[in-house]
Amino acid sequence: MFGLLAVQMQEYIKYHHNGLPAALDLIAPKISKGEQYEQLPWVVLDYPRIFSKSDVFAVRTFFWWGNYFSVSLQVKGKFLEPVVKTLLSPAVRQDFSRCYCSVSGDEFSFTLDGSAYLAPGQWEALAAGDVKDYFKISCRFALGEWETVDGLVMVFFDRLMTVLAGQLPMR
Repeated sequence: MFGLLAVQMQEYIKYHHNGLPAALDLIAPKISKGEQYEQLPWVVLDYPRIFSKSDVFAVRTFFWWGNYFSVSLQVKGKFLEPVVKTLLSPAVRQDFSRCYCSVSGDEFSFTLDGSAYLAPGQWEALAAGDVKDYFKISCRFALGEWETVDGLVMVFFDRLMTVLAGQLPMR
């Protein structure tokens, strides 16, 4: 499933690249897996993925055995201000109303019920000025949605890329 999602995301970026930085497609997707995320197996797909000392732009699709699937956009550095400005605007925020949001704590945490995340309905009052180091928006899907989760991830991905087109630094 993650391999197919990687191909679908690459095709999306290839054919819907207008207004998106070319750098989003320069680094191939990466699928990682392990046995011990809070003592349970996991799989993560990172694409697009830009990780540097100062800048991060990554869409991270995560499967956590026995818990859920999630897809997140994680940004910091030069991507932080334009993403926050766009996603926290009233016109766009409502499109992500079922998502979780993280702006403090461990930026690499996938535990959506943890202290690093604001649950859906709790981050409506979040203002751009409240975001200091990083911003992460995550949508969670139940294990029962296994058969359709790839389509749900792509809907989230499409909406993100559509609203961010023309808003991101091109270099």
